[in-house]
Amino acid sequence: MIKLLRFPHKPKSAFSPIFCPDQHEEPTGLFMNEYMAKILHMILFGESSLDNATLKATSGTLGHPWNVREINSACIAFAAIMVQVLFANDSQWTEIGRQSEINYLQNFWEFRKIINTQISCDSNWAQSLRGFYNERVFSRITTSSGLSISAAGPTTSSTSAPPSQPPSQSAASSSTVGTTPQSFSSAASSSSTTIIHRDDSVEVTTDPGTPSSTPPPTPTVVDLDVPAHPLSSDGTEVGTTVPLRPRKEVQ
Repeated sequence: MIKLLRFPHKPKSAFSPIFCPDQHEEPTGLFMNEYMAKILHMILFGESSLDNATLKATSGTLGHPWNVREINSACIAFAAIMVQVLFANDSQWTEIGRQSEINYLQNFWEFRKIINTQISCDSNWAQSLRGFYNERVFSRITTSSGLSISAAGPTTSSTSAPPSQPPSQSAASSSTVGTTPQSFSSAASSSSTTIIHRDDSVEVTTDPGTPSSTPPPTPTVVDLDVPAHPLSSDGTEVGTTVPLRPRKEVQ
């Protein structure tokens, strides 16, 4: 079991060999494991949906009342964690495995961030990943009227050619191409679609490469009448005897 959870040369990596088809360390196939798709299929449409050639979505399944038509990054990250839990030797599912010492919570957020980063870049890997899950989770599910649920959302054939751009390659830079799943972490942390500029008073969000259509605000100039000389403590101008404010007599 440990061989399915940890790469021999990367025992501390958050990624597991079971995430990849045939357990080969290949970035283009990361998270595209049939077991992960079946876990989501079973959660949404019940255990019996794995055996039926065609299953109608009924009120007794989670996928029906929530009208789930597409898999998102959180679902895929959750399926990855479920696979790790099933193959680990932990007696309880806790934030950090007591025996395996796998940080399940941290891994979930890391996996989700990686997927969201690639979706925002609209990379070939992200398109293939979403198509992989949408086809396998919804392809055999129909509504009570016989309409295929997969027809309502985008699907991509699982027999399509492998993506030419690995998920570790950011749309902003081609220098982040990696050869192992570990490279996903650096790509996710280095990619950014928004730049935030901060100062002490104003927070401005700009999209790089997109000129702003709103002109900068015109500063407001306020004229203030101030005395020509500073005031002394009794309210008179220094060098004069005319008070600018009434003095308070102390009783």
